[in-house]
Amino acid sequence: MFPHERVVIRRGAESGLPIIVAVHSTALGQALGGCRMKAYSQWRDGLEDALRLSAAMSEKCALAGMPHGGGKTVIVTPAHDFDRTAALHDAGTVIEELAGLYATGPDVGTGPADMVTIADRTRHVFCRPTTHGGSGDSSPATAFGTVAALKAVCAKLSGQSPAAPLTSNPAAAPSSGRNAWAAPSSGHAASGPSSGHAASGPSSGHAASGPSSGHHTASAPSSGRNAGGRVLSGPNATGGTIDVGDVGDVRDVRDDGLAGRSFAVLGLGHVGERVARLLAEAGAKLVVSDIDPARREVAAELGATWATPEECLTAEVDVLVPAALGGLLTPAMVPALRCRAVAGPANNQLDAPATAGLLHERGILWAPDYVVSAGGVLRATAVELHHETPAQVTARLNGIASTLTGIFAAAERDGVTPAAAAANEARRRMNPRG
Repeated sequence: MFPHERVVIRRGAESGLPIIVAVHSTALGQALGGCRMKAYSQWRDGLEDALRLSAAMSEKCALAGMPHGGGKTVIVTPAHDFDRTAALHDAGTVIEELAGLYATGPDVGTGPADMVTIADRTRHVFCRPTTHGGSGDSSPATAFGTVAALKAVCAKLSGQSPAAPLTSNPAAAPSSGRNAWAAPSSGHAASGPSSGHAASGPSSGHAASGPSSGHHTASAPSSGRNAGGRVLSGPNATGGTIDVGDVGDVRDVRDDGLAGRSFAVLGLGHVGERVARLLAEAGAKLVVSDIDPARREVAAELGATWATPEECLTAEVDVLVPAALGGLLTPAMVPALRCRAVAGPANNQLDAPATAGLLHERGILWAPDYVVSAGGVLRATAVELHHETPAQVTARLNGIASTLTGIFAAAERDGVTPAAAAANEARRRMNPRG
């Protein structure tokens, strides 16, 4: 049975490039998913990415309790120069033809400014710059949510419950349910997959940026000011802007179980650098790497050990944090890993679902990437589509830890991998009647 509701493959009228839009599910509401602009050896590889990423996005949204399904746009670019504006316009035209079935945001190869260009052709777009009425760069929220997930992972490794949220005024993640998008209540109790909020998947709001997507020097989340503002249709609930500072005070992360832990952060792009900075602020020991040697300056600034990508991938650490492009966890690589857990914002970390079983057999805890990386889409939709306050957004991001804790508990209870436990719960939420 073909699982996707709609797949459009079009040669762009303005650019001549392959434009692919995949809508996996609208069972819970409008499908969401990032716009990926990337060169592939052949366009069918782009189609495979779109199908896989849109399905993962459905799971991400379901586990996060969001009233949305999953989709994906892929613009297959050539190795030579091309008309970027024309390609983005072509993507907007295809999205507009779907009449609101799907909305897009940034992903690998695109950013908030590109969403403005897509918006020339469709209004079904989010994560535009704050100056254009959007929520801006989602990478700070993705990084914040990743660190929340890492807290849950470290707690699992220690056999303890997760520490307090990253904010100094904790609030609980929203309750789950088919259309749950209620304001978070107070108290941050860890909940199981059926009651907690997971993170969003592969990337809909600028998930981890890979090395090939280009690097921009990212300031620490505590000092950056480039996140949310007004919603698509009017001012948000606060009537003002929502910036990086509104997703938690990074000065309050020292006593959360991360201090003294060792992490290998592979990829120092938009998200990876922010994750590394938050971990350093928390007192963690870091090994970092990137394909761009200029990023070695970040390692020096943070007091981290610089390594080659290959050395970073096999470093002897508590947690490997993939923060670039996916596909790095393969049957050939798993035996070489020397970490206790793998958890990061990179999308599609597993080359195939069966690799999750190989990690499990080796006793390596794997946190489903679409749970870990949900912060960006959680924040973008909360601000732009659901008009939530900064406190509510922060609570949702902290809720990623609760969801992941519940997934780990369900996996242990049922004797399955965390990947299977997360997928089972996502399917239940998307089809509550079985």
